Amino acid sequence: TFFASCPREMEELLEDEIKNTNHNDEYPQNLISKKGGVQFNASKILGLNILLKTRLASRIYLFIDSFEISKPDDIYTSGLKIPWTKIIEKDQTFKIETLLDHASKEIFRNSIFLSLKLKDSIADVFRKTINQRPNVDLRNPNVSILNKITSNKNGKYQANIYFDLAGKPLSNRGYRAGKHDAPLRENLAAAIVLKTGWSFEKNTFFIDSMCGSGTILIEALLIALNLPPSFIKIKRYLKGSNVWSFTQHIWFKNEISLVNDFEHLVNKIENKVNVKIRQSAPSHFVGYDNSNKSIQFSKASIDVANLSHFIKIINENATNIVPEANSKGIIICNPPYGERIGDLSQLENLYYDYGENLKNKFHGYQAWILTGNPSLRKKVALQTSKRITFYNGKIECRLLRYDLY
Repeated sequence: TFFASCPREMEELLEDEIKNTNHNDEYPQNLISKKGGVQFNASKILGLNILLKTRLASRIYLFIDSFEISKPDDIYTSGLKIPWTKIIEKDQTFKIETLLDHASKEIFRNSIFLSLKLKDSIADVFRKTINQRPNVDLRNPNVSILNKITSNKNGKYQANIYFDLAGKPLSNRGYRAGKHDAPLRENLAAAIVLKTGWSFEKNTFFIDSMCGSGTILIEALLIALNLPPSFIKIKRYLKGSNVWSFTQHIWFKNEISLVNDFEHLVNKIENKVNVKIRQSAPSHFVGYDNSNKSIQFSKASIDVANLSHFIKIINENATNIVPEANSKGIIICNPPYGERIGDLSQLENLYYDYGENLKNKFHGYQAWILTGNPSLRKKVALQTSKRITFYNGKIECRLLRYDLY
């Protein structure tokens, strides 16, 4: 059993993605959407294939055990029954993160205390079994454990124990060439592109009019070329880097056939990616920004991804851009919300002027704006044809569609 986590409001998209990912004609079974992710059953190699190919999951976890609790000490008592010495090596380091759902938070309150209870059970199992114990490392552990506490239908609480297979978030693709002021999470950018329903036909344009870090453009191109978002990490892995946590786990290392299957899988993906990038024709992907810093950042990230011959970046204000004559396509942007960047009165003018430029210059295009500020979106003097809810971090946003005739 696996659990793939994702930002709120992306669960339906993630379930659809997982459902359609296969390995040698095996598909995941028993998919259940939950708040913040999707649970599913699959063979180990299929689970790892999903980890490599998911655009939307933040992390993927492997289920270890589940038990009912009513007080913190129940975690320690039940934790003693798990054969920890068979799933963690004595010389490895580990850390535990405890997450509480809304109902359990009212009862247990202190998640760190619950993590300590589970840590004590691991230490005591090791001491009793081999008189040694692995150490805790909160920064760079070999094994990351998730203790997810949820309320059940009986009014009691369930502790669900998982291994984090990724270690670092899967949304960290590896192409970012620095730190941008307000970057969009890569899996959120992918979800936005997928939600537009855009089909990437030849000779149609994909324009990001305020491209910032270039994330939406890169994710859209990966979707258009059908490139797995892990392809940069796969290159690093094949050169000997420790990229994913699961490669250090006993359940993976000790199953030679699984290791061989995984090696075959990543080599197959690597070869396909190289051929695809080499053989695909330059595309009509264009990004605009009037910040030199953003342009340098986005160009550097596109170079890291080896996609610079597909994407053109232009220094221009979004309120002044003009499409190519007789062109059609999609124009998208994630303008400032007034939360972190930009003076509010200036942003009101920006939203209005941008809407006017869309209305006057982009006939035949479909426009999309992601914003987390309801008052600013009202400054766009266009009729919305669709509104989709997303969360950019903790900010509740709307992805708005405008059909430009």
